[in-house]
Amino acid sequence: MSSPPSDVSTPPAEAAKSHKLWGGRFGAGPTAAFDALNNSIGVDFRLWPYDVRLSKAWAVALWSANVLTLEESNAIESGLDVASARLDAGEQPLPSDEDVHTLIDRLLHDAVGGVASKPHTGRSRNDQVATATRLWTMDACQRLDAAVRTL
Repeated sequence: MSSPPSDVSTPPAEAAKSHKLWGGRFGAGPTAAFDALNNSIGVDFRLWPYDVRLSKAWAVALWSANVLTLEESNAIESGLDVASARLDAGEQPLPSDEDVHTLIDRLLHDAVGGVASKPHTGRSRNDQVATATRLWTMDACQRLDAAVRTL
């Protein structure tokens, strides 16, 4: 069995800084066409409160499963509060934020550093997308129901 190339464990600095979903193990970044196709922040930015909410719940679940220490879970929850406050104050995504989950991840890393990577344990990006979308849909249905009742 051959050993992996020596540069496999060292992601390019640009990919490590941007927190982009694609590119961590590749020698070159994605093409501009791929970036344009993969960029959904203009559509899913509205999901940020729900992504924060589910990420807080996930931090508690990871603590309950003894994956995170109480201090790590609390730091993540506090970092998510900081991210939420920044977005409530009107902060806009950077061009490197390809989707709302990348945005929240970047803001969480800004707030708490390396511990921000731990909530990736045991959940996929698809889990995040499906859960945030479900929470948004439930909220939208409640708002729609309330609006219809006022007619």
